Amino acid sequence: MENNIQESILTDNKMNWQVEKIPALHYHPTKKHQEIKGHYFIRRKDNLKILGAVKSSYVPTQNKDTFNYILEIVKDYPNVNLQDVIIKSFNEGRKVCFMFRIEDIKIGKVISENYIYAISSHDGSSRLAFGLCNKVIGCANMFPMLLSDITATKFKHTSNVPKKIKDIDLKTHIQQYVLGCSALYKKMFYTPVNVNIINETICRMLGIDKWIAKNIHKFDEKYLHSPENRTGHFIKIKDNDYILSSFAISNIRFTSDLNNISSHRDITIDIRLAKKVKELNKHIADENFIHGTNYYGLFNGLTRYANRNMKIDRENGKLESIMLGKGNKFMRKGFELIINKIK
Repeated sequence: MENNIQESILTDNKMNWQVEKIPALHYHPTKKHQEIKGHYFIRRKDNLKILGAVKSSYVPTQNKDTFNYILEIVKDYPNVNLQDVIIKSFNEGRKVCFMFRIEDIKIGKVISENYIYAISSHDGSSRLAFGLCNKVIGCANMFPMLLSDITATKFKHTSNVPKKIKDIDLKTHIQQYVLGCSALYKKMFYTPVNVNIINETICRMLGIDKWIAKNIHKFDEKYLHSPENRTGHFIKIKDNDYILSSFAISNIRFTSDLNNISSHRDITIDIRLAKKVKELNKHIADENFIHGTNYYGLFNGLTRYANRNMKIDRENGKLESIMLGKGNKFMRKGFELIINKIK
């Protein structure tokens, strides 16, 4: 690709800027500014914003370099289209993400897009890393997976990055990863789930007692919004006039002895947790309707919840959560939980 085309794409995506490593200084009462030996700051050249602190061995990986690394991987795929590139920066440029759509896969009757992506940082917090992201067409659920099982595919920001990428044949690693993930998704699709599995998954994902998921129908919207049932951010869950369940920090206390329930009149459940259970249950039901009552539908329910309910409150915050934040952590937890179930 010619440099002017590359620059045009970076410019269109507001990513045609560079960073520089500058000496770290501290104020000295007599010498004014004194250099801190072996320590540096990473600064954006366009707006002079300090992004992070690093040590002397750190060599910045410029946006155009990361762009070229991933382009070299995807250029042999026949259907690569530059219109399908996703390039974003997170937290004012401290981290950057480059994604190229490479091919589609069909799971059941639904098409999914596969993207190869690179994540890099300009704040010294993480290495340059590559992965595969699956995006289901229609509901637009995205699930990224770093090549975490291949430690050689994470690169420290040093002068040796170009050589290391070339030496390990990153392209072959990713091609094998694409095939493996496609097979795994198909196995999920052909493995059925039942209500007990779904309830257990909800409970494990949210860290709550199985009883709450089983009795999800008791979380009535009207009741949740009724002021007289609120105590701060907490709500009592009742059946008739009896308190059936309670939530206190990470400990669920439950009694089936309704005759002695009076001693638990003040036990409550966090209203925010109740809503999370209800929302996650709905997302799973919606995805099971699309994909069938199988592990693929269950997994897409988890990714749908993470994609829609977890975001960081800043520019590109939704994608940042999916790629690097709470959303990513939630999806990876669900993915590992399901893999352990079907292997």
